[in-house]
Amino acid sequence: MKRAALAICLLLSMPALAQSPAQDEALTATEAAELKRLEDIEAQYNRVLGDENADPENPGRRSDSPTDTSDIGWGAIRAVFALGAIVLLAYLLLGKGLPKILKIEQPVAQRRIMQVIDRLPIDQRRSIMIIRIQDEYFLIGAAENNIQLLSKLDADGVGDALEIAQSRMAAEKPSLGKLASLLSRKPK
Repeated sequence: MKRAALAICLLLSMPALAQSPAQDEALTATEAAELKRLEDIEAQYNRVLGDENADPENPGRRSDSPTDTSDIGWGAIRAVFALGAIVLLAYLLLGKGLPKILKIEQPVAQRRIMQVIDRLPIDQRRSIMIIRIQDEYFLIGAAENNIQLLSKLDADGVGDALEIAQSRMAAEKPSLGKLASLLSRKPK
C-alpha cells in the first residue's frame, strides 16, 4: 500500500514523457533520489510511531510478518505439539509423580476386607444391609444418624441364599432366543 502511494507520488512529480534521451537519464537519477528521500521519510515515520519491527530494506513491510501460509501452518502444528507436551507433562507430574512423592497408595479392591453384599431400603432415611467382613456376615440397620448391628448371620446360610437369588435372576432373565421368538410373533 505504501509502495503504491510512493509510485503515485513519483508519477505525479515526473515531467512530461516527451523528453530527450539525455534528460531521461537525468530523470532516472532524480527519481532514485526522490525514492530514497521518500524511504527516509517513511523510516522516520515508522520510528516516530514506535514500529521497531519495520524492515528498512523493504519499507511498508514488517520483518516479523509471515511471508506465506506455510509459516502459519507450521506454527499451528508446533502449537498443537507444544500443547500435547504440556498436557502429557501435567498428567505425568500430577497423576503419577505426585502420589509417589506424597506416598499416596492407590485404592485396590482386593485390599478391602469389608463388602456390602445386599442393601434393602426401608424409606429415604433407613435401610438394612448385609455386610461381609472376611468370612463373617452381619445384618446392619443404617439410619440417618446411626448404624446398628442387628444380628450376626450364618455364613453357610448367606452363601446358600446368594446362590438361590442368582439362579432366580438367571431364570427370570429372558434369553435372546426367547426374546426373539416373542418379537417375531404376529399380533392377532
